[in-house]
Amino acid sequence: MTRIRWKTLLVALVVMCGLMSMACGATSSGDVKLGVPYHAQAQGSLDCGPASVQMWTDYDYGFYPSQQEIATWMGGTCSGVSEDTLAAAVNQFTRTDDAYWDFDAPSNVEAFMARQITSIDNYTPVIAIIDFKHAGVVNGGKWHQEGNWYQWDYTYFHDPEVRANDDYPSARWHLVNCPPGQICSQIISTIMTQGWVQNQNSYGDQIYDSSGCGGGGGCTPENQY
Repeated sequence: MTRIRWKTLLVALVVMCGLMSMACGATSSGDVKLGVPYHAQAQGSLDCGPASVQMWTDYDYGFYPSQQEIATWMGGTCSGVSEDTLAAAVNQFTRTDDAYWDFDAPSNVEAFMARQITSIDNYTPVIAIIDFKHAGVVNGGKWHQEGNWYQWDYTYFHDPEVRANDDYPSARWHLVNCPPGQICSQIISTIMTQGWVQNQNSYGDQIYDSSGCGGGGGCTPENQY
């Protein structure tokens, strides 16, 4: 796996589309995947939370408890427990012992995504809450180069209800992970996100969502939030 370097990779997502002034035309591209094993939630269940913890545990140890065991420890299912309980389950079953519920306003999505990508850069999964109700594991993303910048185009999301590596264009990922009128929400490690401020400040307001910006036409209407 190619390690993401913040000093050389422009992590895409967010708002300053009009600041791109370099010539378009990708010269390289690649996928970044942690290799988190995929586990679907039990058919007919609401156990997306336990399934997400199970995936993280399998990634760390190569073995895992049943979703029922995790759900029992959590005291409910995906729709029946709090995000704090989900974080506590990560601390209980995985190698991570400092997971917490990270939430932010959509207006602060740049900082939120900086923390998410910093964790991936440190080979540590993130449990993302999408549509303010459903949990799954961020397994990496896809990038391409435009001029001197490396841009994040897709997020790979292990959706326990749908499929492994469900690929979300960065603009769409912004809308599901930070739903309008709701909050950005994820379960993430404290220590594995240290340095996210410096990472974000490396680019400041030059971070933007690259989906639709390539190929010589600049940003398209689909790129606007």
